[in-house]
Amino acid sequence: MSVADLIYESANAGYDTVEPYYIDDEEAVATALEETGLELSSAHVGIGTLEDNFDATIDTYDEFGADALIHAYKGGGTWESEDAIVEWAERVNEMADRVAEEGMEFGYHNHDQEFQTFDGRFGFDIFAEHVNDNVHLQLDVGWALVGGADPVALLNRHRDKIGSLHMKDMTADGEFTEIGEGDVNMNALANVARKNTDVDYLIYEYDGAPEPMDSLYYGAQYLERANGPTDRDGVPSEEWPPRVVPGEEGLSGDPPSDATVLWDGAKATLDGWEHTDGSDAEWSENEEYFAVNLGSGSIRTEEAFGDSHLHLEWRVPEEYDGYVDIDEGGDGQTPGNSGVFLMETYEIQVLQSHDNPTYPSGYAGSFYLASPEGGAVPLVLPINPPGEWNAYDIVWRGPRFDDGDLLRYPQLTVFFNGVAIINHFDVPGPNYWVDLFEDDFDNDTNPHPQDEDGTFLEEAPLMLQDHGAATDEVHYRNIWYRDLPESPVEIDDPSALPDYDSERGVWEEREEWPDRDAATDPDHPDHPEQIESGEAPGDPPGDADVLIDDELTLEPGDGDWTSDEEYGDAQIHVEFRIPEGVEGEGADRGNSGVLTLGQYEIQIVDTYMNDVDADEWTGAYVDQAAPHHDAARRPGEWQQLDIVWQGPQFEEGELAQEAQTTVFLNGVAVQTRLRVEGRNADGSLDEYEPHASELPLRLAEEGSEVQFRNTWARSLD
Repeated sequence: MSVADLIYESANAGYDTVEPYYIDDEEAVATALEETGLELSSAHVGIGTLEDNFDATIDTYDEFGADALIHAYKGGGTWESEDAIVEWAERVNEMADRVAEEGMEFGYHNHDQEFQTFDGRFGFDIFAEHVNDNVHLQLDVGWALVGGADPVALLNRHRDKIGSLHMKDMTADGEFTEIGEGDVNMNALANVARKNTDVDYLIYEYDGAPEPMDSLYYGAQYLERANGPTDRDGVPSEEWPPRVVPGEEGLSGDPPSDATVLWDGAKATLDGWEHTDGSDAEWSENEEYFAVNLGSGSIRTEEAFGDSHLHLEWRVPEEYDGYVDIDEGGDGQTPGNSGVFLMETYEIQVLQSHDNPTYPSGYAGSFYLASPEGGAVPLVLPINPPGEWNAYDIVWRGPRFDDGDLLRYPQLTVFFNGVAIINHFDVPGPNYWVDLFEDDFDNDTNPHPQDEDGTFLEEAPLMLQDHGAATDEVHYRNIWYRDLPESPVEIDDPSALPDYDSERGVWEEREEWPDRDAATDPDHPDHPEQIESGEAPGDPPGDADVLIDDELTLEPGDGDWTSDEEYGDAQIHVEFRIPEGVEGEGADRGNSGVLTLGQYEIQIVDTYMNDVDADEWTGAYVDQAAPHHDAARRPGEWQQLDIVWQGPQFEEGELAQEAQTTVFLNGVAVQTRLRVEGRNADGSLDEYEPHASELPLRLAEEGSEVQFRNTWARSLD
């Protein structure tokens, strides 16, 4: 790949600047820098090159706008004695003075050779003391660690001379790793650099990356998390949503690049969990999963978090296949009873519910409550049998308070093996076994978490329940979460969002509590229907209508594709691909869209190195809401849109309820319960007009070739 191509990729990944170590095609590089708006933070140029050809070298890099020229070659200088180090420093000083006269800096980039010791002092420290103020020290933190130094201590010692950090992660024995996976304390370095030093740039480097492009994007996301968000300019626009590299499998798959992994059996283990009394977590674990240690008590994460997309996978041992609790005189609440407690308070049920009936809001995936006073029953039950893994993807937004007064109810959407089962549910209050504390977040039994002053918290740990019975063994794996931005959710008052949802209702709407009769009567209307989940992420579940099975290509002039079936509230899955080499500019390049009810568009467009306004990006609700994040893939790669859509409601020709939608792009939440302000099928936001509650689904043809496959929909009405 050429240097110019790497500049385009770096811009698309979200870097602010680049640092080349050579220029292969000056004209192409100049064009790439101009088109992307990126600049050169610095460039690796040997001192010998400058000594031999000073004027031409300066002219070249001045034209590219480089701030500094850095000697970064292991052969530079000699380090066998203190005198040799001082001599090398004087040579560097001389060149730095010459370069300074041209308006740039000259600097030095270390490896591990600089950390030989002389009378107990590192050679690097001696060198740093003898270079002058025109010298830009570039600290390679990985090689410093391998040399035996503490990179954080080095940065603190030489804070006035270190101008940039090469954020290269390594193990102490010299193995290159992805950033954040080695032995370098990257977060501490970023914190020190940001607050107390003259460091201008954090530079991502991964020598020998097995998947260089994946690492390029991952590194940008990691540095943005470590250093805080930046205002980017250049391509595609100043409003570019933050870049997230999606996982390989889309919804219900691998963690995206900005996810915080809570358990993966490798880097994230039960060392990051504890029992609720603060003692070490005593559940059993291996590299593949961890298991409830029955009777030891529930465990929680040491890390607290709030509004988020939480992913976790669980299973019940195969030995319980065929166990039906009501046949044993029970109520269906075993085997495999556990629970996912969001913010330690709000429970989503975990239970072996495959062919094991129970009371309605006690099934796996329910917002749990064992009484007629509340709880949310899942729309369907897409559960896998014992011995097979199940996955939850939970979109959670916690409550908001102002001086103890409720501003916003908690909000919940649950995907069970990729199937939407509870959608846009306003949680009425904390729940605990048979009690729902409606509008009572400060109850004595299970209150919303508070600090020592009684202030309601916006972040709290995740808790997994030890239910305690001998048959309640549950295994967990692959647990991660992504923080969700507050925008565009409004929190003016509890009614700031639409309050209708898609789930089977709460028990308080029933005249009688079905109790055990509901569990023993398979035809009872309160039961969620058990359906087959898809075999892999993105596959249609048993209740879905497959709309496009084989590949379909929309070409210019074809017109929109329209479904034969009509849908109102629905879950929609669309896989699409924008071909490589697609022509056009801006929003006209690779343009298409998914139009629910034929007139409310979720955008599809090629945003790869393409100047597109944020509210026209893939995953945007066109002309109203940009996606939270940019999770698009490159042209030529298949992508996935997963949409939960709830249409507007009209009464006597007047709008009674706005539409709302949650959208995932390649498994990354890009809209979360967006309140839709009107129709946008024509590319601009228009007022609502009354229409039928069910209408066909459309895929827009907008003058570009776009390919589709594996498209399905399921009704949520």
